[in-house]
Amino acid sequence: MEIKFKGLPFEPVEGQVIYYESKRDSKVSKFIRNNYDWVVALFRQHGMDFCYIPQRVQETLHYYAPYASAQSIKEVPNLSDYAVDSPVTGPSLLFALDIPVKDDEGNTVLQCVPIVTNWFKSTSNVFRNLVLEIERDAADRSRYYHNLDDEKLAREDNVRFSLFEDSEEPVGRRGIKFAAGIEKIDKKTLATSKADEDFDEEVMEVVDEIKERLKMLQMRGINMMFLHEILNKESKLSRLRITADKRLFLVDYNNREIQMTPLVKAVFLLFLKHPEGIRFKELSDYYDELLGIYKSLKPNGSPEKHKHSISDIVNPFSNSINEKCARIREAFIGSFEERLAKNYFVTGTRGEPKSITIDRNLVIWD
Repeated sequence: MEIKFKGLPFEPVEGQVIYYESKRDSKVSKFIRNNYDWVVALFRQHGMDFCYIPQRVQETLHYYAPYASAQSIKEVPNLSDYAVDSPVTGPSLLFALDIPVKDDEGNTVLQCVPIVTNWFKSTSNVFRNLVLEIERDAADRSRYYHNLDDEKLAREDNVRFSLFEDSEEPVGRRGIKFAAGIEKIDKKTLATSKADEDFDEEVMEVVDEIKERLKMLQMRGINMMFLHEILNKESKLSRLRITADKRLFLVDYNNREIQMTPLVKAVFLLFLKHPEGIRFKELSDYYDELLGIYKSLKPNGSPEKHKHSISDIVNPFSNSINEKCARIREAFIGSFEERLAKNYFVTGTRGEPKSITIDRNLVIWD
């Protein structure tokens, strides 16, 4: 069975299996929500990526719009809104083939396997059988469409051969392979002599690593167009609450906690206490203050190790401060997008004071 979709705002990829229903909150969708990790793992064992759109939307909003409420998920259009004369009424699983399929009007054609279950029997067994059915169906339908495509290319090649008989370009199937992974970034070797000179390189290396992971997720996730209206609503920065035991919570981002190791958090709290900024070459002036913060975060640690760690950080010829600033940045942009996160981590230009730019009126100290 096939379903055609018009104006689908994301491109399904081979291996992605999408849950589809014409109405919301069916018994099947409730089963998926209650057993989501198990269903995802089941499909992954067979080399497939299970996509339950409400969950993907929630994950995407969690990163790109941490200010969005749970109500926002209900505002996202249902996949069935894009279907063209859908013959399917009950819950189903959709998947693309290894060859893109479009009809004459340019509509996206996806394969469909209905979910037929008796709720007095085991639903988990139903999903195990669905995985096998999709594998068989995908192989059969792929061969069918490849045969059609070969016949079409053969006709086109015959025409092309008669028109360009003297051309040196070979005729026949001209496949283009797209890399499944992401191009490796050629990172420069970081110098360890001057912390200030190495600040940008060190923090950007962490940013590159995070962006690679995010790009891979987006390739197999929901295109941002699907969330266009929600993401374009006025965004806001969250209040940052520092508890008595120095835990970090973003109050207006669903009270999300930002976690760091004690030494990294000590550097973060030092810069948070100094909105005017700190020059790396002057970090030694803050030795006692930074040591006191670190001791409060790790009271049972060795005093000598405390002093050694802080001495390393304030040494302008050490790379330790860059590493800590990079981890601060990682803690935030690993949790939500850089457009918002940049207000919470240490930034600055070479030779100038480095600072955290968040308005201190948004910072709450318990």
